[in-house]
Amino acid sequence: MRQLLGYDRFDKPELVGLINDLYKNEWSVFNNYFCPTLKLKEKLKINSRYFKTYELPKTPCQRLMNSEHIIPDTKKHLLEVYNSLNPFTLKRKIEEKLKVIFATLRLPAI
Repeated sequence: MRQLLGYDRFDKPELVGLINDLYKNEWSVFNNYFCPTLKLKEKLKINSRYFKTYELPKTPCQRLMNSEHIIPDTKKHLLEVYNSLNPFTLKRKIEEKLKVIFATLRLPAI
């Protein structure tokens, strides 16, 4: 959440619902379907140095699709959701909600 909201202090109770809504609806979907991550494949220690090898970057959705432990119906559902998403629209919604959150955050206390 820090990479999304930064290090501001969120001490207004009315922000809880806004932040939870953003995280639940747009941010988690954007991260799971469109933000690739690296997974550590192996870590070797030679003398005093560590050498790390990583897998190719994949999104969490791609990792699930490549897993043999996931049933085909779930994979089909994930693919349908992925095909219905637009990353640019998601990013625009995230930015709009962040503007509302930060505007609410900066309102003077009464």
